[in-house]
Amino acid sequence: MDIVGPLKKTKRQNKYILSIQDLLTKYSLAIPLPDQSAARVAEAFVTRFICIFGAPKSILTDNGNCFISGIMKCCARMFKIKRFRSTAYHPQTNGSVERSHHISTEYIKQSLDEFTEWDKLTDLASFAYNTSYHESTGYTPHQLIFGALAILPTSQPPKINHRTFQDYLTDLYLRLESDRKIAASNLKASKERQKQYYDRRLNEQNFGDKVFIIKRRTANKWDDHYEGPYRIHEVTNNQNVILGIKRRLMRYHINEVRIARGKRIHILRKTSQTQNAHDYSYEYDGSSS
Repeated sequence: MDIVGPLKKTKRQNKYILSIQDLLTKYSLAIPLPDQSAARVAEAFVTRFICIFGAPKSILTDNGNCFISGIMKCCARMFKIKRFRSTAYHPQTNGSVERSHHISTEYIKQSLDEFTEWDKLTDLASFAYNTSYHESTGYTPHQLIFGALAILPTSQPPKINHRTFQDYLTDLYLRLESDRKIAASNLKASKERQKQYYDRRLNEQNFGDKVFIIKRRTANKWDDHYEGPYRIHEVTNNQNVILGIKRRLMRYHINEVRIARGKRIHILRKTSQTQNAHDYSYEYDGSSS
């Protein structure tokens, strides 16, 4: 679970989104909220998730006050839910939810010019996400939760061959069990590929490369998620890079930068020499590459 916001207040007074995702099936919910108080978040979690899908075995959140509050502790104890917390400023711990944030945000951004009330689009954005095939599982989230593809305007009418409700339930159980085992296997393989990609990226950053920085927080969720590009001035052996930003050298973890492809940037010229990287001074020389 995670909180997105604050966003622009809508006519319904909503400013935040409670994002919930099942880590196996990737099924996601985006619930608009007027505030991120512990009581509001707990109520939404119970009424919009538990009352529909049942209580999960565990939940993973960050260290936000609404998640570590006494109300959420009481809620978890009541429904026998184990609670885990991710590391601050390390979204990869809860990375799947972060990616669903980005995808849902992109869905909504496409319509914002004509439809400013974003809280009326969250359910549609979630539905679009849940009915799209997920690369890491090989299935749609909807299929892994309900045992069948969602019926869409382009769908063929479903064929019903079950003689009784018991036949249907037996078939559904067997199909879900099989699909979820395959999805878990595909997810494991996907994580291994992601690890290989991550290890390769550690050796991808070089002196002089141009990179974008992932914004940790933005005033408006619909703004760009990256800033830059900036040039790498040093790659350290502890998975950090030193970037020249506004006449200063700043340190960033490798996970916070992305290689810029085909972008142009003003070249920075060093104007002083010192042993302390953070004391370096740079100025624009007016040229571009």
